[in-house]
This record gives sequence, structure tokens and C-alpha cells, in this order.
Amino acid sequence: MADLPRELFQFYPIHTNAIMTLKNNRVWKIFSKEGSYICKALDFPAEETAFIIDAMNHLETAGFRDYNQIIKTKEGNSTVFLEHRHFFMAREIEGVPPSFSLAEDTGAVGAFLAAFHRAARGYYPCSPYPGRMKWGKWPEILAKKCKEMELFGEMEGNSNGSFSLIYRRHLPYYLEDAWKSAEFFRGEAYRVQWQREENAGGFCHHDMAHHNFIKGEGLSLIDFDYALADIRCHDVAQLILKILKENHWECRCALKALEQYDKVSPFSGEEPKLILEMLRFPQDFWQVAFARYVEKNREPRLERKLEHWVMRRAHRKRALDTLASML
Repeated sequence: MADLPRELFQFYPIHTNAIMTLKNNRVWKIFSKEGSYICKALDFPAEETAFIIDAMNHLETAGFRDYNQIIKTKEGNSTVFLEHRHFFMAREIEGVPPSFSLAEDTGAVGAFLAAFHRAARGYYPCSPYPGRMKWGKWPEILAKKCKEMELFGEMEGNSNGSFSLIYRRHLPYYLEDAWKSAEFFRGEAYRVQWQREENAGGFCHHDMAHHNFIKGEGLSLIDFDYALADIRCHDVAQLILKILKENHWECRCALKALEQYDKVSPFSGEEPKLILEMLRFPQDFWQVAFARYVEKNREPRLERKLEHWVMRRAHRKRALDTLASML
């Protein structure tokens, strides 16, 4: 408990019995007479922290209860500021992550995500932290990544290293997909959608990893550290990509998630095409090159990740074609 300020507990009506560190100096499990809690430290600027906390509290105001609701302090505050960090407490949610390789689970996650997005509507941050406000930003973001992909191909143009050879060999194919996606987001469909959703208010969770969904009596959602003000298709596409990769690009479980999402909160206008174009952008191909050429990461696992990605090229294309015919 040395890394958790002892004075934190004077702010809460909790009688602590024991503390377990879950993530070093960041997340702790609190055992108390009142039950089990999770304490988390947020290492963000005050305005960015406020964006996250206000988004979480908005869900409660909207009547949504299936997430790690914040426990208020004795004074009714959502966080405690100690040692230059913001801490918050939430009751532990018991359960296990759903399986992204089971259609029953992915369908339930799709329906749950739709309910979450409905509850997120109407969120207008009191602290609109610039780095979290992504309304209308996709054309700029994707064009920048496309140019970076081109630059990465030039950075080791004469290198015969295996990573560089693999990257340059497959760059033309993935760059074509990347520019197609970027060009689509410059069009009317995206502009209409983001303006509509910005006017309605809302936010995305922005981390659709299976372990952020907890399956107990029902489903719950945890870890809002990456929350953004953006169109809901961002979350949907991220979820579908993770399901596709979990199933080696076989579409059945992904289609089940889309089907159940649509039943709870029907897709409108060009949303299916927006999702498809988000999936078309080769995020993993860009990400692994960014890690190598910008972050200077030379770990062998990066080359293995790149090899794995390009080996699945045909499977990925088949999945995108299938989704295009179904959406």
C-alpha cells in the first residue's frame, strides 16, 4: 500500500481491511467491511480528468447503471486530489469478460454497446479538453497517417533488414486501402454524421477490449480512460475489428454484434459505410511501423506482429468484402 496515499481513506465512508495492488501505482483493490472497491489514479491534466469523470457521471444521470459507477466522497465529490494525482473509487464489478469467439456473447456485447451509446447521448463536456474532442477530425487524422505510412517506407529505403523488406513489400497494397478510407471521410456522409452527433452530444468509450466488458448478472463496462467525444461508429468499428481478429477474420460473430446493435439502436444513413471504411484503414500496419520508426521500438515482437498482419491479408480482404455485401 506504500504507493497509495493513506490519507485517501479519510475522504470515504469505508472501513478498509486490506489493499491489493492490481496495476503498480495506478489501480488497487480495496477490501472493506462495506464490500470490495477499485481505486484508480488518473495521471491526466485536471481538464482532461474532468472530461472523463463528467462522462462517467453523465451515464448515471441518464439512468445507465451498468458500469463502474463512481463512489462519492463524504463531501459529495467524484475525485480526491492528492500528491499531484486525481483518485476515484468505484465498487468492484464481479464477473468475467465475454468471449469474442462466441456469437451469443458478441451479440450481447453489440446490444449492450448500443444501450451505452444511447445513455451517452446528451453529454456536453464542461471541460471540452482539445485532445478528447474528435468531432470532424477523421479526415485530418487519416490523411496524416497515410502520409506517415509513405514516410516510413522512405526512412529505410536502402535497408535490407527483414522488417523493412516486409513493410516496403506490402506498403503499396495497404496504402491504397488507407487512402481510400481517408478519401471517403472527406465526403458528405461523414460531415453529416459528425455534425448530427455533435449537436446531440455524446461520447465513445474508445477501448473495446474484451476485458473492459464484465459478464455477471448482465454486462457492465469499465475503464473510461480513453473516452472521446466522437461518433458512435468509432466504438462500433473498433469492436468489430477486435471480434474479427479474434476469429481469424471469420465474420459470423462480428455480424452478430452488428445485428444486435442495430436492433437496440438502428444504424442510420451512411453509418454502415462509415464503419466499413474505418475497418478498411490498415490501423495495425500503420501502428507497428509507427512503433518502429517514431517510437524507435526495435523489439523482435514488432516484426512478428507485422508478419502476422500481412499473412492475414487475404482473410482480411475476404472479411471486408463480406461485410460490404451485408451492410
